[in-house]
Amino acid sequence: MQTIEPPISVETVLSWGNEPAPIPEALVTRPWIAVAENELGRIEHNIQALEGRRASLLHHITAYRTVFAPHKRLPSEILRHIIILCVALQPQPRLPGHGTLRVDLTKILRDRSDARFTLRQVCSKWRSIILGTHELWTDVHIYFGWRDRRETRILLRLFQTWLSLGGEHPLTLDVCIRGDYGDIGPVLFGCPHRLRSLTVSPLNAQCVQDLLAGRHGSMAHLEELTLDNSGSSTSLPTKHSTIFLGSSHLRCTTLIGFSDEMLEPFGIPWAQLTQLNLENSRISRTRLVSMLSLSLALTHATLRITSNNLPDPESQVIILPALHSLKLYSPELDSASKFLREMTLPELQELALQCDDLSPANIAPNPFPQMRRFSIQLSSTAARKVPLPWLIACNTAEEVILPHCVLGDAVPLISGGSLLPNLRILVVHSRDFRNMLPMLKARLASRHHSTIAELGLDGTVGRIPFDRNVVDDLMKAGVFICQGYLAWRDGYRGQVVLAL
Repeated sequence: MQTIEPPISVETVLSWGNEPAPIPEALVTRPWIAVAENELGRIEHNIQALEGRRASLLHHITAYRTVFAPHKRLPSEILRHIIILCVALQPQPRLPGHGTLRVDLTKILRDRSDARFTLRQVCSKWRSIILGTHELWTDVHIYFGWRDRRETRILLRLFQTWLSLGGEHPLTLDVCIRGDYGDIGPVLFGCPHRLRSLTVSPLNAQCVQDLLAGRHGSMAHLEELTLDNSGSSTSLPTKHSTIFLGSSHLRCTTLIGFSDEMLEPFGIPWAQLTQLNLENSRISRTRLVSMLSLSLALTHATLRITSNNLPDPESQVIILPALHSLKLYSPELDSASKFLREMTLPELQELALQCDDLSPANIAPNPFPQMRRFSIQLSSTAARKVPLPWLIACNTAEEVILPHCVLGDAVPLISGGSLLPNLRILVVHSRDFRNMLPMLKARLASRHHSTIAELGLDGTVGRIPFDRNVVDDLMKAGVFICQGYLAWRDGYRGQVVLAL
């Protein structure tokens, strides 16, 4: 490329200021300006040509990268599985149930942030795979809280589209109705044969009427049922329905906020249930005995004791031969003891008690020979003395969670192995820490009893006094000691390290 040197330097020209340029220099400079302008035009032409070539190269590179991208060689089956995992790993709404691909239709209607909508915009092949993968369109949470009927109609149309994309695959449906119910029932419950899991909250009379309007056996594939009446003040219809009696696959039922009269419309097949949760319910002792006496297949249960369902002297004994996990809400321990003394639970392995008050236990429950995990949670966080009769009844337990209790007189019994000989995980109040170290050492040195491998300390999280050498020896021997154990177990690891 030819270089055109200016005849006069820029510094010289600027030094003239506002004075006229000398004639000799002007005669030399004017021809040079014409030559320079021609050269500048030629350079701009070359730049345009190079930019056109650059754009052509970028176009070819982009096309080749798209066509020859590694994911293009993936079989559709693998790509479908990857998309399913992407959708499953996106943040999910905190809802009842365990649907791995649960989606909040209300949130989608507002911001369209769901991975299904994002991924289907990648290319036509991805869109085809996503729209053709029925598993992506089977778990739905839908919330009706608007007063605007137009938005409700849009949401219902979206719901119908969602159902059609799911084909005939089983459907997990979670419905929350806070606004005007209107005529949405026939749309929501229009495909009962597809329902695998159904959650409805809160119930109202029209909703129950639409839900129970189906014929016997129309929900034949239903496996999980959750009915929440805790937020409803309306009375339910009393007409009895057999729609759930025909659900031969129904195994798990959760009833929230129910009383005896509220159970009347729902024909629940108690005999085939393996999991029953009665939360915040006010069910009489007679009705509870009737339900549990029929539920011989139960393996998991959540029950609440109130003043109207405690046993009387002529109570019928409840036998649950298969139950191995029980969560029991009780006003106090003696109420729980009275209730459990009227039950025969030969296979019970996990017992979780939640009490409003931990008053001294005067009534001992019957022994649980198969017990593996026992826990007591209190409404108050103050330290209380451990209920020794309950530890004796659960003597075979390997895990004991008592975050609000101090062991007191039970320490020497546990140290010697006469109490809880199989114990491996123990959680107590942090106030009991000084008594724990000798007990841990004694169990560690014993050849006849299990080693307590994990000690959790709950209560006030802060600096606790300890013997540094003893703690070091225990931890070197494999004993895990953690303050704030329950928080650590639940994944909040920021504030649970033992203060050394």
